[in-house]
Amino acid sequence: MGMSEPHIPAEAAPTPARARRGWWRWLAGCFLLLLVLMAAAATVVVCGLKTEPGTRRALDLARELTGGMVVVTQPAGPLFGSFSARRVELVEGSGAGRRAWLTIDGLSWRDAYVEPSARQQWRFRLMLRGVQATRVAVLQRAPQGKDEPAALPARLGLPFGLRADSVKVARLRIQALGERPLTDVAVSDLGLNVPREKADVLPRDSGALVHRVGRLSLAWDRLLVEGEARIALRSPYALDAQVQARPHAAAAPAAGASAAPLDPRAAAALDHLLLALGAAGNLRQIELSANLKSQQQALAAQAQLHPFDPMPLTRLRAQASRLDLSALSSGAPRTALTGNVLLNPAGAPVLELKALPRAASASAPASAASVPVAKASDKAGDKAGDKGEPLWSLQADLRNEDAGAWDQGRLPVQSV
Repeated sequence: MGMSEPHIPAEAAPTPARARRGWWRWLAGCFLLLLVLMAAAATVVVCGLKTEPGTRRALDLARELTGGMVVVTQPAGPLFGSFSARRVELVEGSGAGRRAWLTIDGLSWRDAYVEPSARQQWRFRLMLRGVQATRVAVLQRAPQGKDEPAALPARLGLPFGLRADSVKVARLRIQALGERPLTDVAVSDLGLNVPREKADVLPRDSGALVHRVGRLSLAWDRLLVEGEARIALRSPYALDAQVQARPHAAAAPAAGASAAPLDPRAAAALDHLLLALGAAGNLRQIELSANLKSQQQALAAQAQLHPFDPMPLTRLRAQASRLDLSALSSGAPRTALTGNVLLNPAGAPVLELKALPRAASASAPASAASVPVAKASDKAGDKAGDKGEPLWSLQADLRNEDAGAWDQGRLPVQSV
């Protein structure tokens, strides 16, 4: 009787559940491998930017990838470290229309490094120290595509955070502000995409991140300006800015300016002049305020601005007493304006001034003129415009107590 062969059971076929678990493990492994490769690539890039040769290769690559839209001339040092460049340009257009809309001369910084963001996963923060530039020029961008009406930005945030302990620019020219440059610009505690602080006055529902200028100082024409500002990154972008300005009588008038230099008596009176400016609200509706006080003149003004409407300035109320425009700008004539100006939507409540100068007249405007304005939108408030009635009314009662010839640096208007 022969011995029987032992029975070996066949391997059970994998169940659908086990097959699915196998696929998930495979996908998870691939995803983990991808993360490791991305981290390794990021490490190689960061390490490369810590050397000058790696920085030069990265800048050349950036120029090629952007089609020459980013041009860095004579770079020296690593980007992550102490870096400098003779000139940095952002270029637009092609052929004969090619031009640099942003030019930075003499750019440098020190001790730059990257650290992970504490509040945002997969984000990082770039830290800079001692950022300097000898000259910055910002031109108006050429129109892109169709001429569409301005609209609230879809977003203001950046894919990374940035903090700089100090930024100094010797000369800043912004074409939209005219030919006169800003000089001796200094910013302390600049933060982009940074967590808001407990002391921020922005509304609680405006989000956790802001762009912030901790302290700003600059000189413009006859004014020395100091202030701070912040704006939230959640629409409609709540903002707050406070600025103080005082005259800088030693500033030279601009070439071709019609105003005469300040005489010694007027210059002495400016020593106690202080102009306070404020902005609050959000990018849809900005509330502006201005208060100027000195021994001889005063101004109180409130305005409402809708930046993306066809008529941005929607309300204005101002009261002045012997206001001298030449104290604020060397290109302005010497004046002594006293009276009131009121711009208001038809039938809307009048803005109430929060602070009135001591010397300003509190009386209501004596004369009024309703000025029809083109229809701004299809809102309910525009129904008057559909009937041919004025949408805004302008009322003014201004006297110029220092009227004179224009070629003498004065305004040849006695009253409005």
